[in-house]
Amino acid sequence: PGIWWLYYVLTSFWCTRDLNWKEVTLIHGHFSIPAGFTAALLSRWYRKPFVLTEHYGRFATLVKPLIRGAVAKWSFKQAQRTIVVSRTLRDTIEQTGVQAHFEIVPNIVDTALFQPAPASERQAGTFELLWVGSLVPIHYRNKGIVELLQAMAIAVQELKLDVHLNLIGGGAALTECINLARELNIQEQCNFLGGLSHVEVRDWMQKCDALVVASYIESFSVVLVEALACGKPVLATRCGGPEEILAPETGILVPARDPKALAEGMQRLIETYHTFDSQKIVPYVERFSPARVADQLTNIYHDVLSEKRENVDG
Repeated sequence: PGIWWLYYVLTSFWCTRDLNWKEVTLIHGHFSIPAGFTAALLSRWYRKPFVLTEHYGRFATLVKPLIRGAVAKWSFKQAQRTIVVSRTLRDTIEQTGVQAHFEIVPNIVDTALFQPAPASERQAGTFELLWVGSLVPIHYRNKGIVELLQAMAIAVQELKLDVHLNLIGGGAALTECINLARELNIQEQCNFLGGLSHVEVRDWMQKCDALVVASYIESFSVVLVEALACGKPVLATRCGGPEEILAPETGILVPARDPKALAEGMQRLIETYHTFDSQKIVPYVERFSPARVADQLTNIYHDVLSEKRENVDG
């Protein structure tokens, strides 16, 4: 604790010692600490151009400690390009004083795996919501799981909605969440599934009615796009990434950290569900396909390498 990233740097240098660095043309690091810092050091040591991708939504918290902040900002300064997964994340980073050559490239979604199920009409009855996230103690509250369960209690007990919530996610906080559902008297309306494989997540997305994202902050939200790829509308909080992805045709946005607003969003989603068309939702995901994202990355690599050649020739 406290110096784990330094250990990462040292072991990474050890692991890369046998690479044929004459064949390496570019280094790409993901997350400013520790991989980005490591990539920046390797870039300086071997004189290779360096691209950095930052994913971390709570970036201001990451750089708050003095030493860690200085390390992260130095890493950004070394990069020829800084890739971020959303405009929201770019703005968050800039607010900390970081200046960089930013490029926005979204996360990849496996569109070969996440696809709509064979067409079928929704049967009348209980509305099936799905939540997917981590229940690791240091992360789960930021996923808004407490507010989501409170919203379920409001939806069932006050709004009298016939709704069922399926929750996919493993971690030590799972028991705490199950106990909270029991305290709120919604244990019959909640199905805690634990951690599942990607294929199992896909299967649940195909058979649910809609996905719900209740996070405090998301730099992107891969699960949101995976649900759209399956043709499902999404109820999401305004927490960064979802605002840049969702459109009126693909889902509903509500304020974050507000159980009542989330419950009312459930009600609105159920009442307007017939207006969402799976065939119109799926095309929104094309820009997140591996081929499209790979094209963006390849163009950035070529630009960086072209600049290097120009500098050498100059």
